[in-house]
Amino acid sequence: MTHDDARPIHDTGYDARLPATQSTDLLTRPRPEVPCQPGTTLITGREVLDHLVGLVGPRLSSSPVLWFTFLDGARQVVPLAIPFDGLPGLPSSGPVAEIVDVVSTVLAQHPDGLIVLVAISRPSGGGLGAFEKRWARALWKVADDAGWTVDLMAAVGSDRAVPLDRASCDR
Repeated sequence: MTHDDARPIHDTGYDARLPATQSTDLLTRPRPEVPCQPGTTLITGREVLDHLVGLVGPRLSSSPVLWFTFLDGARQVVPLAIPFDGLPGLPSSGPVAEIVDVVSTVLAQHPDGLIVLVAISRPSGGGLGAFEKRWARALWKVADDAGWTVDLMAAVGSDRAVPLDRASCDR
């Protein structure tokens, strides 16, 4: 299967008619167990969400982990993933500053630009919980302040995943 311009489409096994903002019930569909191969083009929110779920993998850490990964300007998967584990329940200046430093360094090494993707993972996560909201708000703020944009941020749990949006996280 290909896009109109012959680029391959990542076959998710999900119903593509569902909007990307709809929660993904991973108990009723096959859960991606690995991220997409480097060079795979990801266009839709569903493709990106599947990539993030595969990146987190089927066995989540017992503590929360932030996963950062990237697409190039053609929206192809870059072979780079950065986990930040052992997150506190409340974002604090130490961990947030470390994240900004690392991600900003990666972006500076790619002058053609990279697209930032983020998964907030924890076993009981995968929804719009207080933990996910706090970290999403903090990450969007520091991304804005640092001058980089998060294309898609998702909450990933052991049995579900959902894309996060600013409006929902600000409530």
